[in-house]
Amino acid sequence: MGFGSEGTRKGASTNGKGIKRAASRFGVRKAASDPPSLADVTGLGAIIDAAAAEGDALTFGRTSDGGAVAITVLSDGGREKAYAATQEELNALIVALATAYGLYQDGT
Repeated sequence: MGFGSEGTRKGASTNGKGIKRAASRFGVRKAASDPPSLADVTGLGAIIDAAAAEGDALTFGRTSDGGAVAITVLSDGGREKAYAATQEELNALIVALATAYGLYQDGT
């Protein structure tokens, strides 16, 4: 399922040992600006419900520098990750997800 145009990364890898995550917690680099807020996104619950109904999982996080939100879709053993550094980019990703799950069509 494609849901992002720019910033989409397929098959993102992790080190499996949590080393990168632990390092980012102790050596946090601050971003130049605040990342967008997921709390301000309308309809996120409906998207999560639709993804779960299809057997998919969504994960939400931030980049290591804290400057962007990362959304990952886990589906059929694969994953796609997209990033949003501004509220406008996040809104576009949410519209793309809603469209992919059949919740948003023709501007409605």
